[in-house]
Amino acid sequence: MTPVGVAPGRGLGARVMLLVLTGTALFTLLAGLVAWWLGYQHAVEQNRHTLASLAQAVEKTVATGVYARDNVLLGELLDGLAGNPGVARVLVRTMQGEVLLRRGNGGSKAPLLRQPVLSPFGMHEPLAQLELLPDEPSIAAEARAEALRLTALMGGVAALLALTLYAVTASLVSNPIIRLARALQQLVPGTPLRLPVSAWNQHDEVGQLVHSTNALLDAHAQALLRERALRAEVEALEAQYRRVFDASSAGIFVLDREGRLVHGNPNVFTVLGRSEQAVRTQGRFVDTVFAEPAMALELIDASRQRGQVVFADLALAAAPGGEGPRWVHCVMSAPAGDGQTVEGVLFDITKRKSSELAARYQAEHDSLTALKNRAASHAMIDRLVQESINDDQPFALLLIDLDGFKQINDQHGHLVGDQVLTTCAQAMLGVVRRGSDLVGRLGGDEFVVALRGVGSDHPLLDAVASALLAAIGRPVMVEGVGEVWVGASIGIAVGPRHGRTRGELVQRADRALYEVKASGKNAYVMAC
Repeated sequence: MTPVGVAPGRGLGARVMLLVLTGTALFTLLAGLVAWWLGYQHAVEQNRHTLASLAQAVEKTVATGVYARDNVLLGELLDGLAGNPGVARVLVRTMQGEVLLRRGNGGSKAPLLRQPVLSPFGMHEPLAQLELLPDEPSIAAEARAEALRLTALMGGVAALLALTLYAVTASLVSNPIIRLARALQQLVPGTPLRLPVSAWNQHDEVGQLVHSTNALLDAHAQALLRERALRAEVEALEAQYRRVFDASSAGIFVLDREGRLVHGNPNVFTVLGRSEQAVRTQGRFVDTVFAEPAMALELIDASRQRGQVVFADLALAAAPGGEGPRWVHCVMSAPAGDGQTVEGVLFDITKRKSSELAARYQAEHDSLTALKNRAASHAMIDRLVQESINDDQPFALLLIDLDGFKQINDQHGHLVGDQVLTTCAQAMLGVVRRGSDLVGRLGGDEFVVALRGVGSDHPLLDAVASALLAAIGRPVMVEGVGEVWVGASIGIAVGPRHGRTRGELVQRADRALYEVKASGKNAYVMAC
């Protein structure tokens, strides 16, 4: 960090000096005004006291001159009094108001000083009055001079006091703090250097500040050491986790709140079979990579609601140039209340899923005709029965038995018989609705067809039954044998009209089937 310099004139010493000078100037001004007023008053009173003393000193001599009417004596006395710097005018006035003698001018407005002149023989008999008129300009000049001297003295004392105060403050406070600030600027955090403290400030507040600062620096240095150690440990762990993250055989990804990819390890793009650029630029992650995005979104919502990790097997959307369907085991974690990120892990389970699907297909399908086998057919019929009861939605159950198949099988062998069964199976698949209806082989030449949502009065029922008869009745071309024919007998039952269980419906349809067999075959009959 770059040290911050002190602006010129803004340093602590300059500010202390400025404050001391300002305080001294204000104090000197105030003290000077007080000293001026006190000096002036003192000079005026001193002059009055001097005049009163003079009047008292010559009072007896003046009494003698007045009593004797000795104007020469009085003149000398008055000349002496009038020569005093503080006297503007002096005169002797009888008790009748007659002015016996006067010296000086009477232009001053200062108050008169009257000294009674008593008889030298009768101490209490007044003969005249001695009047002294002070010389106001002279008194004022002397008072100003004395006030200036006093003001100068006080100003000098204030200046000396200010210099002393500044020197003491600078020595004890500002200079140690300035040195401390400069030393602190030169310190580099984490180094063993510490602030010095002088012996003078060892036990005062400045010394305490230095000791506290050094203790803080020691604590900071220890914290830096711990932080560096923790940072090195964290960096090592991050590097280790990064290696694990990048080298993981699983695909790991992080999505933002809009569902776009924030980060993914290299293997996630290998698992997806897409480039990183393609995944990042084609919209939301789940919409781009999953065959059924709604299932992935349900996983995310479930994780947020439960506050825990959820998982499921999901099919991937077909990638450009990809080979066949691909599957992943997807683990989602979306912290509850976060709403910001979604973390996920993908494991490629295409081989396992393919094996599972193949095993399931083999378990549910007839190996010869590829139709649903007996167990799978029974399971679907049970579901249709339950739907018909719960949703009041009927379905038609058709039991089919091939007419003439046993003769072909006995005459031409099992290979020809198998070819006939396979051809009939494909023909039946071409008649029904692939998405909702069932075509299954129960065994031998017995088949079953279930039509979802089709009741006894539904026009589709007769249409499908007729189409099945027509499709099965077409000749089958067998190499080396030629054309062979089979027919079909079909018994029909409708759930839940003819039964509320699979057993009941099969039994009713089977009875209808034997009615067809008994009446000439190659037809279909509805159960009663």
